[in-house]
Amino acid sequence: MRILVVDDSRAMRMIVSRELRRAVGDVDVLEAEDVSAAAGALTAEVVDLVLCDWNMPGATGLELLRWLRAQGWPGPFGFVTSEAGADIRRQALDAGASFVVTKPFKGDDLADAIAIATGGSATHATAGAGGGGDVTDQVAAVLGGLLGRAVQVEASEGPPRRELARVAARYVGPDGQDEAMCVAEVGLAAAAGAALSMLPATAAGEWADSGVLPEAITENFAEVANVLASVVSTSARRRVLAGVSVHADFEALPNDDRMAAAAEPHNLDVRVDGYGAGRMLLAAF
Repeated sequence: MRILVVDDSRAMRMIVSRELRRAVGDVDVLEAEDVSAAAGALTAEVVDLVLCDWNMPGATGLELLRWLRAQGWPGPFGFVTSEAGADIRRQALDAGASFVVTKPFKGDDLADAIAIATGGSATHATAGAGGGGDVTDQVAAVLGGLLGRAVQVEASEGPPRRELARVAARYVGPDGQDEAMCVAEVGLAAAAGAALSMLPATAAGEWADSGVLPEAITENFAEVANVLASVVSTSARRRVLAGVSVHADFEALPNDDRMAAAAEPHNLDVRVDGYGAGRMLLAAF
């Protein structure tokens, strides 16, 4: 089976490809970083299945799906996305998607969805990685599922420390206005970013000590923050990642005043097994 994986995150393409080969077996995986590249690949190559992210710079995965159906492409198309909720699933299925798998996921989740989409049946008993429990449980489950390793999360005595470099992720609501933040100390961002790509833990330690993250690791942390949108969202408000920025020690962060006034900020100590630890703040306002 030839499968095209479409995602703007190189680390996520790697994870999806790895899980496909582990759980599905004999597959030929092609990759595309955006809708334009995917359209080119689908025009030039024979592809049996498309696995696509929902939100990407430029055109969205939903637009790719609608274009393919308009062109008469009949193959199965699945979304692998951090987007969740009945409305997203309805839009996907109405446009002709075969399934929606929510990040973080297990290879068995993909294998079952692909089997059903191609006329087979599910063979694994799967359970979602997130949802339920308090925020510490949700963050541990979401990050553990995404990074593929144990993650310990406990309530912290305070927010990420100002004397350390910090990485800030902004989330916007349906009207495009900032509604929530995720802030991580640089050591935690380095640990999560390195673990996502299975880079050496020693490299994560060096970046933490320097207070500077390579662009690729910042992009990896953006994927981590993207998946954490499921935690900062509620049944009433769906929030999506708008951007990630790295800030030097003592530098003001976006929405600093709004985070300080947030009704229920969640200060967390997060440890990524084998990579490192640090403080994280999740705040909706």
